[in-house]
Amino acid sequence: MGYTIPGWLDDVLDFIGINFPNVDEDDYREMAEAMREFADQFEGQGGSAHKAITRILSSSEGWAVDAFEKHWYQVKASHLEKLPELARLFADACDILADIIYGMKTKAEIELGVMAASVGISAGLAVVTGGLSALIGAAEVTAMRQVVKRIIDEAVDRIVDEVTAKLTEPVNAKLEAMVEDMVLDLAEGAFSMPAGG
Repeated sequence: MGYTIPGWLDDVLDFIGINFPNVDEDDYREMAEAMREFADQFEGQGGSAHKAITRILSSSEGWAVDAFEKHWYQVKASHLEKLPELARLFADACDILADIIYGMKTKAEIELGVMAASVGISAGLAVVTGGLSALIGAAEVTAMRQVVKRIIDEAVDRIVDEVTAKLTEPVNAKLEAMVEDMVLDLAEGAFSMPAGG
């Protein structure tokens, strides 16, 4: 299991009424590792699939075979060979998530540790100060809730920003390439002579 917030901090969070999302960042690291292994194993296997399809296509003929052959080359060029790259991209995103989750936990421990110490001091002084320090302690509990909410919100925002950046950059590049191909296909279709003419 990844980094777990200490028991004392878990008790403090229970006291202030917060159910802290104690997500295991190692789950994301394991997923990243599995995706990289998949990418490494799959890399170069597209050639084996292509050989098998080529054998099937060479043993048959007709319109259906021609249509399948055209479709196969599109799949091979646009999807099959890019699968390892996409798996590695997903793995990188999982690593980023794991780092953000770990950072959220340690930040919460540090900030809440300081605040918990002051709440403990306030509660201990309540007898001496006639309850005034208990009132201050209640304000600190509210502040703790706000700190936890801020930490979680920051983590969520960072996750969204990092993953969006990691995934949209390659997707945008792919979409641009697809649009270029479509424009070229349209231009070719517009300027090509019909068969037999």
